[in-house]
This record gives sequence, C-alpha cells and structure tokens, in this order.
Amino acid sequence: MKPSRRRVAAYIVASTVDAAIAGADRGTWQPRRWATKPLLMPLLMIDTVTDTSRRPHALTLAQTATWAGDVLLMRDSDDRAFRAGIASFAVAHLAYTAALLPHARLSRSGRRRAAAVTAVSALGAVMLRRDATRTRPDLANAVAAYSLVIGAMGATAAAVPTDRARGRALRAGAVLFMASDLLIGVTTFTVPEASRRLETLVMATYTAGQLMLDRGITELAER
Repeated sequence: MKPSRRRVAAYIVASTVDAAIAGADRGTWQPRRWATKPLLMPLLMIDTVTDTSRRPHALTLAQTATWAGDVLLMRDSDDRAFRAGIASFAVAHLAYTAALLPHARLSRSGRRRAAAVTAVSALGAVMLRRDATRTRPDLANAVAAYSLVIGAMGATAAAVPTDRARGRALRAGAVLFMASDLLIGVTTFTVPEASRRLETLVMATYTAGQLMLDRGITELAER
C-alpha cells in the first residue's frame, strides 16, 4: 500500500501550519489549532478507508489513540482531559510497540541499541518524576510510568534491523516521538516558564516522528 503523495503533502502542510501556530501567542492564535491539530492523524490514516488489507491493526489503534490524545491535550487547562490525554498516548505507544515487536531482532547490535534507549528512558523517567513531584505531585508516578512506556516503544524500534523496510527512518521516527514527549515533560514540569517557541519544536519533532513511524510500520507489514 503506497502512500498518496497528495495525502503526505497535505499532512506536511498541516503539520507545518500547526507547529507555527503552536509557538505563537496563546490568546490570538491558539483557538485556530482546532482547525489543524485534529486533522493530523486522520491524514495519516486516510489510506485505511480504501485499503485495510495490509495495514496493521495495531498501527490503526496507535493513530486513533494518538488522535484522541491530541484533542484531549488541547484542553490543557482541564485536569481530567490532561490525564485522559496522557492515557491515550500511553495506549498509542503500546500499540506502536505491538506493531513493531514482530519485526524486532535481538541481534548483538539490536540489543545494544535497545539497551541504550531503555537506559535513556529510565533516566528521563527518574528526572521527570522528580520535577513533577515539585510542581504536580499528583501526576509524578503517572509521568514516570508514561516515560517507561515511551521507552518500551523506542527500544522495540531500535531492535528492528536497518535492512528491513527503511529501518533507520523508522528508528529515527521513534526517537523523534520520544524527543517530543520529553520536551513536553520538560516544558510542563521542569521549566514551565519556557518560551512558547519551544512548542513549535515539540510539534515539529512529533509530526515528523509520526510520519516516519507510519511509513516504516506500513512498509514492514508489506514485506
């Protein structure tokens, strides 16, 4: 199932516009994100409407949960919505892990890469839990657990051989997704007064990572 060039182009345009709005003034521009951010995952999933024969169900679940998380986290002033958004993204990461797991190989290099990603995610979990304890102690344990779930996805992607369906791009996508979530954690719990311009970087890494994961997992399933 080859991606539609128009669909990918539309996704890139929507991602670019949304990333720019994300870093703009909250009062003036943020309401306009309701026209861009909820559109991102449907653009990646649109192929499902016409061809479900080889698209992994786990990938569809991951992107559906991601869409729910995107929408819920736009209501960041609502504590229940924030918690539900984090839970949705946790489901998405677990689904991505399930989609990647059949293609992972525990070769020597694969084990080294997976171990490195696991170590980084564990360190990130400890640091973010510490910072969340200072600012949002009610979320500290959930943040740490979520960081480990992210690490599981990244470690699984790291174990996919590079000679399998654009493995390097696939792993880069996982790293970008992890980086995006780390930036969210840092700007939420570690440096909450950070410039809103960082939100542009968050969305740029996030949307690029999603596109790479989508293409990589889809091509893995076609082999």
